[in-house]
Amino acid sequence: TMGLQRLHPAAPTVENAYLGTVERGPMLRQVRGNGILVPEEIRSVTAYHPGRVEEMPVKVGAAVQADTILIKLSNPELDQAAFDAEWTVRGAEAQFTNLLVTLENQKLSQQSAAATALANYNRAKLDAEVNEVLAKDGLIPVLTLRQSKSNAMELKRLCEIENERLKIVADSATAQLSVQEAQIRQVRAQLELKRRQVDSLRVRAGIDGVLQKLGEQAQLQIGQQVGAGAFLA
Repeated sequence: TMGLQRLHPAAPTVENAYLGTVERGPMLRQVRGNGILVPEEIRSVTAYHPGRVEEMPVKVGAAVQADTILIKLSNPELDQAAFDAEWTVRGAEAQFTNLLVTLENQKLSQQSAAATALANYNRAKLDAEVNEVLAKDGLIPVLTLRQSKSNAMELKRLCEIENERLKIVADSATAQLSVQEAQIRQVRAQLELKRRQVDSLRVRAGIDGVLQKLGEQAQLQIGQQVGAGAFLA
């Protein structure tokens, strides 16, 4: 009896034991318990702009991706604003093209005027040089020589003025084109904003997950009008 009391308990037996090599790695542990499953993250989707519900392609309970369209809204005012902004951009681009042609014509006209002034100056300069030679030989009066030199000096000054005008025309063209380009960038930015507003009418999930609810109090209905900031999903 004393010997039996000193014996250790026998090891429990295992039926259908699986023998194998122990490896390091993840181990799945399943635990049963009472409770309610809740999502780790909840994303509330609201309307950026007011609109009318036109379509709800995804049903409650469906798995969605971040770019999945949940609801399609319509807003005629936003559509019209985007349409007007697009035509404003086209008008600004047409004005830029017209201005470019006009400035190029002005540049060509001024270049022609400068070339004409230079040709007149060269002829007057040549006449003055010829008259100077003739005056030394006493073939023409001194007054004629003075007049030819004066004419050459006047045409030289006119040539310089035309060249200055040509430079001013080029600088003015650059400034006007810069202003027009700035206006085009501005209206293009407005168009991009309007397009984003129209695109926001296609309400997307924003994250990967499962759609739990459509509408705050009751299920959204086709044709229902929602306001800006209204809870959608």
